[in-house]
Amino acid sequence: MMSYVQVKYKRTHKDTPKPSYATEGSVAVDLVAVDAKVNYEKGYIQYSTGLHIAIPEGYGGFLFPRSSISKTPHSLANSVGVIDWDYTGELLVRMRFNEYSMSMENNDDIYSIGDRVCQLIIMKTPQMSFKEVDELDETVRGAGGFGSSGK
Repeated sequence: MMSYVQVKYKRTHKDTPKPSYATEGSVAVDLVAVDAKVNYEKGYIQYSTGLHIAIPEGYGGFLFPRSSISKTPHSLANSVGVIDWDYTGELLVRMRFNEYSMSMENNDDIYSIGDRVCQLIIMKTPQMSFKEVDELDETVRGAGGFGSSGK
């Protein structure tokens, strides 16, 4: 049985589409660009989504790039955007240019107004409490990192 978390939202642009899932099996909702501002000096383009959301307390919002980003010369500037539950400002998506796209005169590979530019996931985010100890429990992996579990 599917469970739902109600997320209130408000639109700041009259043409802002409602957040929606692309398919029944989608994990994230797509967000659409309603405006874009390019900053060539700092090497990014910032997309406005026209959406403000009220994430329920105890949850967090996470903005991930869509798989279509692989068709562009861009990357999400902060890898994953983390949205705290008490933030109610507009959801903005900042993408970095790579060196190739910075030198292009006419860049047809960037997202346009009306395109889906990222995806939003809301997840339960419990507050952590920390306890300092002298030793951690042993595990099979231990301190192995960066590829230590195989290819």
